[in-house]
Amino acid sequence: MASRTLNFDNFMTEKKQEPIKVTVFGKEYDVKPEIPAIVMVTLARTNESTMSESDAAMMILNAGDVMFGKKAISEFCQNGMRADQLVTLIKMVFEMINGKDVDGDDVEEVDDETGMASPGDGGKK
Repeated sequence: MASRTLNFDNFMTEKKQEPIKVTVFGKEYDVKPEIPAIVMVTLARTNESTMSESDAAMMILNAGDVMFGKKAISEFCQNGMRADQLVTLIKMVFEMINGKDVDGDDVEEVDDETGMASPGDGGKK
């Protein structure tokens, strides 16, 4: 009779990957290439239709803290990162973790004068 044993520790060891290198304000940060369970649990427990704007902001901040660390998020803010930029950064890292090629082509740019979003050029001018 075959043994019905699952060794999840072995699975996790085999699954380990190199960190994702993310450069923000000229400094390189290592991000683990998996979405932390606490982020997914928080998302699953949150009903977006009843989520207040401050709750949504806290959820984004918590995701950033888990992915980059509180010190890095503080550095981003001290360097002038806006809330929309933090949201975009976190979304892009999530996409990379999920295997999407993130090169900035699909990023929307916001015009400082009009506040209107337009498709970005990925820095190719």
